[in-house]
Amino acid sequence: MVHEDPSRFNQFLDRAVDFIDFIRQHREISSIGDEVSLINDLLETVGRASDPIRLDRYLKRLSMAFGVPEATLKRNLKKEKKAGPVKDETVIDKEGKLLFLALQSDDYLDLIRKETSPQDFQNPRYESLRNFIFTSHPVDLARIIEGLDPELRGALLKFSISWVGIDIDDYHNSLSRFHLNRSLKRVEAEANKLAKEEKFAELKEKQKEIERIKRNLLTIKGVVDET
Repeated sequence: MVHEDPSRFNQFLDRAVDFIDFIRQHREISSIGDEVSLINDLLETVGRASDPIRLDRYLKRLSMAFGVPEATLKRNLKKEKKAGPVKDETVIDKEGKLLFLALQSDDYLDLIRKETSPQDFQNPRYESLRNFIFTSHPVDLARIIEGLDPELRGALLKFSISWVGIDIDDYHNSLSRFHLNRSLKRVEAEANKLAKEEKFAELKEKQKEIERIKRNLLTIKGVVDET
């Protein structure tokens, strides 16, 4: 995307770094030690960016936000990379990724409402996020994030960087695969029930539906990993 449409890529970046302001507003800082800890946490998050241009933008934003020279941030980042990656205890599954990605813009929000339903998202961890997204209200990111438990909130904010740059077509495909996989599980369960009840005529129709869903899955590639 950065080569094909630089202006669009920059728009994604601008949305992605909003999490810096959000964390500053919602994390209690009562000492220099607290501020240093926050900067290091954000630096570890920023360090996930694999694209050097993206990383440079993040470091500039961090430098401006906290008044820390970029050179100092880069030195600390090198130290963190030498020390090795920090293991994330909270795993974000595909439901969480797709729901959180919907917050990128109104276009993404409209798409998830059109292509899926609340019933597709069954993980109770995302209940507040799911309920808010599938309403007619405009997106209020702060309100949504505040409704999540602290560990999940932190993990989503950290992983948000790596998700930036997924364009609307990629997101559409990922939603389609997600919905089809959910439908496949449902229809397979119905087919198993019909087989046990020896309702073979209805079972034959279900098997046709299963094959149709599988064919559709082969034609769609999603960028959000399957979980």
